[in-house]
Amino acid sequence: MPRSFRRLPSSSTTTFNQRRAVSHSVTKVSVRSTPRDGDSPTKFGREMTRKEVMQSLIDSSSAYFGAGNAVTRRQFKLRAGPYSGRKLVVYQSDAATIKCCYADAPYTTWSQPQVITSNSADYPCSGCIDSDGNVYVVYTVQSTLNLAVRKLTFNSGAWTV
Repeated sequence: MPRSFRRLPSSSTTTFNQRRAVSHSVTKVSVRSTPRDGDSPTKFGREMTRKEVMQSLIDSSSAYFGAGNAVTRRQFKLRAGPYSGRKLVVYQSDAATIKCCYADAPYTTWSQPQVITSNSADYPCSGCIDSDGNVYVVYTVQSTLNLAVRKLTFNSGAWTV
């Protein structure tokens, strides 16, 4: 159960160490993605939102770092052109396989997953997108632990490896 926030006196009367002690005493709240007894049936009786779809991909991953690190980029969105708003998601489906899929707004129907590589070490991957919509995925090679880059070329509304 998370602790409640304590209200501090105005900052002019509190010391830095008092404010720091309070900010570090608050625990994080975890969000669950599966229904439990007593949950509202309307919550799970509708189509999944973007966040729920991404969470289900991460939850079904057997990779150790399935969600990546905070500094990694996993979602890429086209900013211009006829496919503006189309989003690509890169994720590890298991310890050695990195896949991607894409969708248009409102992001409820996703393409079939496409394998980017099946020789990835069980470390987080990351990437970047260029102005043409091409995505560059950086990952660690399983056998040598070297970094590798795989280009996903954007053409006619789809990405190909």
